[in-house]
Amino acid sequence: MHSIKNKLVHYINRFNFIGLIVALIFFCFSMLPSLLPRPAIYQSIISGISLAIGYGIGVFFSVLVRWLIQKEIMSKEHKNIAWRVLAIIGGLVAVIFVFMGGRWQDEVRQLVGEQPKGDSQAILIALSAMLVFVILLSLSRSLRRVTRWVNTQIAKFLPHRVSVALGVSAIILIFVWLVSGVLLNFFVTTANSIYDNKNNTTPPGVSQPLSFYKSGSPESLVPWDTLGYQGQAFTGRGPSQQQLTDYYKGKTKEPIRVYAGINSADSPQARANLALQELKRTDAFSRQVLVLATATGTGWLEPQSFDSIEYMYGGDTAIVTQQYSYLPSWISFLVDKQNAENAGLALYDAVYTEWSKLPTDKRPKLIAYGLSLGSFGGQTPYAGIGDITASIDGALFMGTPNDTQLWRTVTNTRDTNSPEILPTYQNGISARFG
Repeated sequence: MHSIKNKLVHYINRFNFIGLIVALIFFCFSMLPSLLPRPAIYQSIISGISLAIGYGIGVFFSVLVRWLIQKEIMSKEHKNIAWRVLAIIGGLVAVIFVFMGGRWQDEVRQLVGEQPKGDSQAILIALSAMLVFVILLSLSRSLRRVTRWVNTQIAKFLPHRVSVALGVSAIILIFVWLVSGVLLNFFVTTANSIYDNKNNTTPPGVSQPLSFYKSGSPESLVPWDTLGYQGQAFTGRGPSQQQLTDYYKGKTKEPIRVYAGINSADSPQARANLALQELKRTDAFSRQVLVLATATGTGWLEPQSFDSIEYMYGGDTAIVTQQYSYLPSWISFLVDKQNAENAGLALYDAVYTEWSKLPTDKRPKLIAYGLSLGSFGGQTPYAGIGDITASIDGALFMGTPNDTQLWRTVTNTRDTNSPEILPTYQNGISARFG
């Protein structure tokens, strides 16, 4: 027991003061509210990585300052006082942000219709984040020891500076291989396992639609159990013709909602062709408006946007999309954003080819839509604003990632004296930011 206590004290004493301060700041930032609720496992990973990055930055600057001034910044007595202050104030700040972070996440959950998790999950996240931090810190210290050992072995045969350069280079290559290969594959495999399970469940309160005009219905070419969680939510909800009639007090139509899940066909092209057959089955090309939508990473389509357009046109609408992933957009963007581009392009090619064959006075307005990663994928088919205006009737892209080429180009070529936060492009004739 005494030996364990000594090892624990020794481990704690090895921490860098400035490193812990910066780590605490990074941890607090990681607990700030997000646009969408984060699952506990990802909040833990994010906070743990934030702690490690902050600690590393703090240690770097601490070592740099000591090297520059060639002396200790504080006396031993002042250090003891500073550590006590950090333990009290830092601990208090950490506890506040742990519980506030949990409550902020619960507020976001309530806004998107999810159940709050309570303070117990916040405590679990904090403990898990500390575990991630300790693991990453231990790996970095092990890496440093290995680097020194490699340098020592090489120095037996080569000059010191050469041995250091070769040793550091070798360790960097090994580290990059571990991060980009082993760790990334582990992360993706874990994420796939978690979200695949959710994708194979049915949203609460949702049942198979009976309407002829919905994918997943008994008459549909797309089986209900292949739509995935978000696909079932999309086709199983939305305003009915009766609700639209009650609103308009007049004649309306049953809205068409076409969805091809990631399990409905084997490739983006196959899912796009399946969606096209669904459009033909439901006579979607006779409707007033046809929305070509690109979903988010999970396959989610924002209800407010699509419910609104169905109310605007009295149900004389058709909405079509395909699922290309079941991972959240931020994960999909990191590991397989090409899938979003492939899905957006495949669906556009299939639908546009059929739509363009129709007489101009006998085809619906064709509107493109994308949110978040869906905006990234939905912009893929178009070379520029002129391409959009020449090929379709309109487009709405929201929450566009900064890496999106079309959005980036339009932003960079905005009107002179137009601010980047709210730019204007060609005086708003063909493209507007909101």
